[in-house]
Amino acid sequence: MKRLIFPLVLFLFFSGCVACRKKSEKVKYKELVKKIPEISSDIKVKPPEQKTEIEKEKKDIEKKVEKKEKKEKEKEKEKETIIVKKEKDFKKPAKKVGSKIKKEKKKKKKKEIFSLWKGECLVYQAKWNFVKIGKGLIACQEEEINSAKVYHLIGITVPEGVFANLGYGYYRVDSYIDKKTMRPYYFYSYVRNGKVERITEVKFEKGKFVWEARKYKKGVLYSRKKGNVICKNPVYDSISAFYLMRSFDFEKEDEFTIKIGIKKIWDLIIKVVDKREENISDYGVKEVYIIEPKAKSNDGFFKKGKMKIWITADEDKIPVYFLGKAKVGSGSLSLISKITLNPGTPLNTQTIAWVLSSVKR
Repeated sequence: MKRLIFPLVLFLFFSGCVACRKKSEKVKYKELVKKIPEISSDIKVKPPEQKTEIEKEKKDIEKKVEKKEKKEKEKEKEKETIIVKKEKDFKKPAKKVGSKIKKEKKKKKKKEIFSLWKGECLVYQAKWNFVKIGKGLIACQEEEINSAKVYHLIGITVPEGVFANLGYGYYRVDSYIDKKTMRPYYFYSYVRNGKVERITEVKFEKGKFVWEARKYKKGVLYSRKKGNVICKNPVYDSISAFYLMRSFDFEKEDEFTIKIGIKKIWDLIIKVVDKREENISDYGVKEVYIIEPKAKSNDGFFKKGKMKIWITADEDKIPVYFLGKAKVGSGSLSLISKITLNPGTPLNTQTIAWVLSSVKR
């Protein structure tokens, strides 16, 4: 009899009883989403100040002006001896100046990677061992903060039924992208497992990033750690890396590496293992890339170990399916709705609750 108790408890825990399911249908997502804390207003992600960069640009312009003035003076001296010199000597400097201008123009051109998915909001059905346990959402929106336009990326899961009551499955990651550099400058992560909550914040600066991790039990802070990490090369957080991954050309290469920086720097290795047709619910048969990202840390969007992602083989590169395996089973996210947010719609608790509750499944 004792041997049967543990499997029965597991079954009830993962599948949920009928009464719990009926109750979960009545619970509003507004109440569930509120359990995931909003990013505090005092942090409110100030975009990096551009004053220093503007000052540098001014200094560069001043240097260029000085160089031009020197060249003009040199030309005036050369004109005095024009009888001795040939016309060829005067044409060479003009060609060099022209080539420099062309190079400068090329450097100024930068691709706005995240603009490809501006306003995109994807809603998923979350399952554990084929049992529905909640919903997930991934979105990208252009927002205005302190008169500066930035990209706000978000990934969130909200549980239902037994998982919601026990406090498992509440998860959120946010990333704010500087439109000038196309790199993250602030990352926020929230995880709740039972009575324990974990919040991680990362602020990216030039040549380094600063992180802080806090743990709470029953709402009381019991652990706080901080750190600085020097990074010579560009690093991304886990959710911005996910969008960066979608911009890769999977036809040309089948393996990519992205540097992730949260508490430390580690490599996210992405492999394209297959390209085939799959029957996707509500979307029909679609050609998809089978992607295997391998993470070396649990900090953020990707979990330690391997997972599989199906991404449509078209311009949108929509992630339609996620699969992650653990010792006690497997968890999955299946796309059930694609919504386009109106310009200016903030990715706050109110918007998230409205989107999740409007998608019936």
